[in-house]
Amino acid sequence: MALKASEKVGIAAVVVVAGYMILKEFGPPPGKATLTIDTEPIKGGVYLGGVYQGIAPITLELDPGTYIAGFADIEGYITPPTYSAVLTEGDAVTVVGTYQPVTQYRLLSVATYPEMNLTLWVDSFSAVTPTSFELVEAYYSVGLTVPEGYVVDRWEDETGAVVSTEPEVTVELTKDTALTAFIAEIPPVKAMLTVNTEPIKAVVTLTYPGGSSQGVAPITWELDPGTYVVSFTDVEDWITPGPIEVTLEAGEKRAIMGTYQSTLAFCCPVCPECFATFSELMDHLIANHPEWWG
Repeated sequence: MALKASEKVGIAAVVVVAGYMILKEFGPPPGKATLTIDTEPIKGGVYLGGVYQGIAPITLELDPGTYIAGFADIEGYITPPTYSAVLTEGDAVTVVGTYQPVTQYRLLSVATYPEMNLTLWVDSFSAVTPTSFELVEAYYSVGLTVPEGYVVDRWEDETGAVVSTEPEVTVELTKDTALTAFIAEIPPVKAMLTVNTEPIKAVVTLTYPGGSSQGVAPITWELDPGTYVVSFTDVEDWITPGPIEVTLEAGEKRAIMGTYQSTLAFCCPVCPECFATFSELMDHLIANHPEWWG
C-alpha cells in the first residue's frame, strides 16, 4: 500500500493505516528525507527494500522516492504487513509495525484416581471427569465437586509431580497439561457407647454386621457410626434383660443400662442379694447390715 507524503505545513502529520502508524515530520537535510521504522509492542527486525537493517527502531536518511518497509517474523506473533512509503524532499516519516500475539491453544486433561465421574470446573467451564479442554494460554483455576465423605488429597501433573495439596489448583497453561486428582475417603468420626448392668454386674455382648465384641459391665466401646445390638448374658436366679438395638451417629456418646430382675422372693433392702425365704433374708441383715435395724 502506498501513502503519499503530506503537504509540508510546518507541523507533524499523523496517518493511521491498518497494521501500523505513520508519523510525518519535517526537518531532514536539503534534498533528503528521513524514514524511521519502529515496532510495537515488541521490538523486531526491520527491512528496507528486502535488505535487513537491524532491530527497531531504525532511522535512515534517504533520497526522495518510494521505499518498501518490511518486518521480521517473531514466533508467537503475527507479522505486520509491508509498507510502501513515498518520501518527498524534507519529509521525516515514522512507520510503526504492530505485532499481534498469535492465540495459542493448549490441551488440559483432568482425571481422578481412583477413577470417578465427578463434576469438574475450570474457571467458567464445567464437565464430568475424565475430560479434556482446549484452552488459550492463560492461568486457570481447576476444582472438583466431591461426594460427602471424600476429599481431594492432592493434584499431580503428567510427570507425577505434586502440584497442589489444596482442593483447588491454579494452572499456568503454556503447554499441553494432564492433571490427576487423588481422591481420599474421610475416616468416619467415631461414636462412644457405654453399657452397664444393675443391680448386678454381668457379661454383655455387642453385635454388629460382620462381628461381635464382649466384656463385663461397665464397658465402653469406640465405634463407627451405625446400628448395633447389645445383649446380656444369663445369670442364675436373675431374669435377663432383653437385647437393646442402638443406632449411633458420628461423634455421639450414648449410655445404656441393662436391669436384671431377681427370681427370688426376698431381696435385701441394702444390697442386691435376694433369698428364697424370709428367714434367710433376716439372717443376712443381722449378719451383714446391723445398721439397718436402727
